[in-house]
Amino acid sequence: MTEHAFRSKRVMRRNRLCSAAIYFYFTTLLISGTAALLQQQQQSIHGTTSTMKRRSAPYRSRMGTSLAQSAASSSVLDNDFDRTGCTARQFSLGYDISITRFAGSMGFDEVIDWDYFTNPYDAADELDRDIVEPPPFDPTKPKRTKSSSGSVVRLFLGEFQGALASKLRAQGMDSRVLVKEFVGEAAQEIAKNEFKNIARMQSMLVEDMEITEAMNGEWAANGAGRYLQGKTEGATREDDASVVSFYKLLAQKKAPFVGIVGALNLAEYDEDDMIDPNEWYRFLGVKPPAPGSIWIVYEYAGLNAINGYLEPATIRRAKIPMSKGIFGMPVAPPSLPIWSERAKYVVKGIMKGSLEALAYIHDKGIAHRSLGRSSILISSVGMDKAEAFSPYTTIISRLLMKFSDFGFR
Repeated sequence: MTEHAFRSKRVMRRNRLCSAAIYFYFTTLLISGTAALLQQQQQSIHGTTSTMKRRSAPYRSRMGTSLAQSAASSSVLDNDFDRTGCTARQFSLGYDISITRFAGSMGFDEVIDWDYFTNPYDAADELDRDIVEPPPFDPTKPKRTKSSSGSVVRLFLGEFQGALASKLRAQGMDSRVLVKEFVGEAAQEIAKNEFKNIARMQSMLVEDMEITEAMNGEWAANGAGRYLQGKTEGATREDDASVVSFYKLLAQKKAPFVGIVGALNLAEYDEDDMIDPNEWYRFLGVKPPAPGSIWIVYEYAGLNAINGYLEPATIRRAKIPMSKGIFGMPVAPPSLPIWSERAKYVVKGIMKGSLEALAYIHDKGIAHRSLGRSSILISSVGMDKAEAFSPYTTIISRLLMKFSDFGFR
């Protein structure tokens, strides 16, 4: 009789989106006109590493110096992999960035799969053990358990302030930003991984365009000195110019990922005894910053993901409020574009753009590890990021597909 032992093994459950899954999804959308779920694939890792699965909730200044210091000193994030200075750049709440509203939150679950192994204690390496197939589970025992990790990521919308905002607007660029607060040990690990992965892709953009100022470390140096320079001199002209040039780079290359500009330093907020924490409740409707949390500042690409585009265009049109005519009579929204134009926009725009974005990040040596419906954003090259998401939009040249959430591993 073969000895069996009931053992637990923690695995990360990651959503992987392959090319075939994208083709299946959009083909179903075109043929049936109804919502279709993206195929999700369980990836099991034989080992003992504890990992997390994201669970999404509806979408509403604490990057401490510790993250910037650890990022700057990391052997992975040297000048060759952070030429844009995003891991060292720190913005000041109020002077550089204002928070305008709360946009939502995401939580993380810990998933544990339970397996049977043959003679688990005889193997020198856990990976060398044989898994019994089919697993003879005890009906009274769970096959999988899930518990909350206690970590959360909160999303806020914000805007650049002062001279930097003026320079961006003068160049016809968006001064809005997306700010994420990473609370809890698991979330902060995700934040560090996101810094690392996106910094590498941004640095590769710099290399592709051969931008001298970034290649020689000027952007990184300006970013590292921004916070202190702003505190002592009251001006950050050099880094403002670097940020504007970085935004031009993202726009010119149509980067298929949501770029990171830097981090938000809440030291002044923490040290100011005159600030009432209840102001966060009154203005934003949420709790104030959590102690020790990490705040990352991203370019603003909108909040419209593919999961919202699953809803048929006819239903989304029906939800558009009626306007009023000359005499106050209700006027229905205009008719949708013909089906062939909308189908072309989905196939040659959204579908092709998603596949190209996936191929791009793979070509750069990055595996997303958590690609799902909420990680693929439908954005626009214009200021109105919701433009490309409209059921009336059929202009492919205005569409920009971007991937987000690169922190899972």
